Amino acid sequence: MDQNTGTHSQFKNISIQVSLVAALLAALWCVTPYVLAPAPATPPPAMPRLLSVDFEVFGRVQGVFFRKYTQQAARRLGVVGWCRNTPRDTVEGQAQAAAPVLAEMKRWLREVGSPQSKIERAEFRNEREVAELDYQGFTVKH
Repeated sequence: MDQNTGTHSQFKNISIQVSLVAALLAALWCVTPYVLAPAPATPPPAMPRLLSVDFEVFGRVQGVFFRKYTQQAARRLGVVGWCRNTPRDTVEGQAQAAAPVLAEMKRWLREVGSPQSKIERAEFRNEREVAELDYQGFTVKH
């Protein structure tokens, strides 16, 4: 009798263990698709619009290191393009950058300039969106 009781008890324990394993597998089967499913695709961050603008700055802007300071400001901001003196005693050029950066460069050309310059006005023409930047850096043309 003790032998039957022991065997019966062992079968009962195995039966309980099998039931627990089956329940665990069933639970995993239900959860697995959610655990293994890839995360929902998130769109890549929006690329900033790239803009190009031609500029001309009027006032006391020649002989006061305006082009040098323009180049320094452009490089600091991450603007590419060029600038040069004109026969009209102005400084002209082209600037390209992401829209918010270009807005800051335009502000600099209108309001800041070199320490000895006296800006009367800055004109911006031909502002347009570009697919890619046309220049590697910002240069001073002679």
